[in-house]
Amino acid sequence: MAATPDEMTQYDWFGQARIHEVGGNFDGALKAYENAIRIDPNFAKAWYYKAKLHLQMGDKANAKKCAETALELEPNWKKHIDKILSHL
Repeated sequence: MAATPDEMTQYDWFGQARIHEVGGNFDGALKAYENAIRIDPNFAKAWYYKAKLHLQMGDKANAKKCAETALELEPNWKKHIDKILSHL
């Protein structure tokens, strides 16, 4: 049986976000990333993928904010995050 939204973990929301994103439902993906981050503000992977999605959507300001947050949480991801930041 699937979890209800109230029972979902940050990992469940992250999985939903990826499904929405791959399916082209960017608004649904953003909401799911936001739910994952709401549950765990230190979930660097959600911040990183949210940054990539914002960049893809042309929202450079939010892409930068999310990428910088991911970098603060995971400094060893600098090489990957710099790829996002280089497009801003």
